[in-house]
Amino acid sequence: MMLLRCIAIAAAGAAFWSVTILATACDGGEGQPGPEPDAGQQGTPIAATPVPRSTVDPNVPLVEYHSPDKGYTVSYPEGWKIDAPPGGAIDTFIWTEDGMHLAQLAVTRNADAVTPDELMRLDVSIVTRYGGRIDPAQTREMQVGGTTGKLIMYSVNAGGLPIEQAVVYASHGDYGWRLGLSTYGAGSLPGYLSVFQRIIASFQPG
Repeated sequence: MMLLRCIAIAAAGAAFWSVTILATACDGGEGQPGPEPDAGQQGTPIAATPVPRSTVDPNVPLVEYHSPDKGYTVSYPEGWKIDAPPGGAIDTFIWTEDGMHLAQLAVTRNADAVTPDELMRLDVSIVTRYGGRIDPAQTREMQVGGTTGKLIMYSVNAGGLPIEQAVVYASHGDYGWRLGLSTYGAGSLPGYLSVFQRIIASFQPG
């Protein structure tokens, strides 16, 4: 339904690792952040016209969500839309305003890549293919659901649009967990970090 699910990458056997930061590589989806270049202008950078983008209120109320199939609980900002089909590889919490896609939280449970380092390596290999860079040396520890996880921030460029990410990787029992916040536009991520910290503090894996 949403273009955010149009890229799914097989990783670690039967598991699927959905890379939400690459959503703008798909065509024709609802809430697409930016236009594609005209066919006659391939290779020409999109004009860097500033686009006003709302920033989430750091004190926005959070709404608790419990996943019936993945067995986790997380609180997400009020007004964000949940896209969590039963049996899906990834649950997303999406913020749009006036039809513009502004931000997204993605929660992934992985039974094959369990440790934070294993989870990060999956992202490193994928993001590198799309011109981004994740430096594992830049991670810092963060408490997630009663365990110590790893936080990394990075960006990629999709169709001329900078997509900034804050991602937390954690291990709990037989599963690895990835919680990623995507924001759109250069310099957009800092305005969301306090809310992201509140979201991470609310997360409880099952």
